[in-house]
Amino acid sequence: MLMQRLIGKMYRSILERIIVAFPVSNVNKQLDIPTKILISNGAHLGDLVNATTLCHALKKAVPHIDIGVLCGSWAKVVPIHHPAVNRVHIVDHWKHNRSHASFFKKVYEFLHTFWVARREINREHYDMVIDTYCYYPNMSIPLYFTNIPTRMGFSSGGCGSLYHVNHPVGLPFEHHMLDYLNQLIQSKLCLELEWGSNPLVDGIQETAMDNPYVCIHPSSNNPLFSWAIDDWVAVVHNLHQQGRSVVITGFGDKDQQVADAILEACPRVNSLVNQLDWREFVLMIKSADLVISVETVAVHIAALNHVKLIALYFGQSQENFWRPFGSNVELLSPINQVNAEMVIQKVMAFYDG
Repeated sequence: MLMQRLIGKMYRSILERIIVAFPVSNVNKQLDIPTKILISNGAHLGDLVNATTLCHALKKAVPHIDIGVLCGSWAKVVPIHHPAVNRVHIVDHWKHNRSHASFFKKVYEFLHTFWVARREINREHYDMVIDTYCYYPNMSIPLYFTNIPTRMGFSSGGCGSLYHVNHPVGLPFEHHMLDYLNQLIQSKLCLELEWGSNPLVDGIQETAMDNPYVCIHPSSNNPLFSWAIDDWVAVVHNLHQQGRSVVITGFGDKDQQVADAILEACPRVNSLVNQLDWREFVLMIKSADLVISVETVAVHIAALNHVKLIALYFGQSQENFWRPFGSNVELLSPINQVNAEMVIQKVMAFYDG
């Protein structure tokens, strides 16, 4: 791990020094609204849920627009099922790759997927690309080697000089990522977009279950985002006392272990961990009366579909930037100072209100 960090630091330092040899002219005029656009984000599920909010907004504003998405293979499920997206290209950046492969294997996968995606992208002849990721690593270098005539992105992700339109964002972030994305677009495009919703899949009118329920997503791949099992059990017991049904969602072995521990104390809970595909998972979130979740993709799905949400956040990251984007959100942070009674009070306030 230490070796990977040292190599990464050296890699970024060398890149910033070399990049001056590849000058790109800044665009100083207002741009025409594209008819074919590529939206880029190489990070993970929550990032793609937020990034494809732009796809939904663009399709509403310009119904005839053709939209492609460039992302990592681990997050392709989001744009593949998105009703506003026409095609998906894959680049697995080594830094975002969370697999157990060696560092050199990850670099190989990055170069291989980049080569394939570059040929695909060049065949499509996009008018413009918007790189939506504000952190390192963005897709500025892979996108430089495509034939897309206008590239837009953020300087905070590194190598910002490779974009034709480079929106500077200082750290720490003071606004939500969708606010910064809107600023980037407004800087050169005369296009009014409606933010704050993202259906993600078709079937908006469908209902996941026959009866009302509270959806709990109690686990994350990041152990720092965990909440005590005893607190989850207390919240579930309270919901049952109020006569409310509870559904647990999640994916993977760790989520299954957390769900099993809750089920042991609360056998009436309906656990759907590892039983839902992406479309079913999104529909389960969208159809809930209330979602209670740790800091993971579930909070963004709920917020962008206007579902009442209680989000338990770690509390030491850029909360302004990463918080769920919506008005039906109660964010409790830091998670290690949140107890069951605080969540129960929020639940009661939601239902009483």
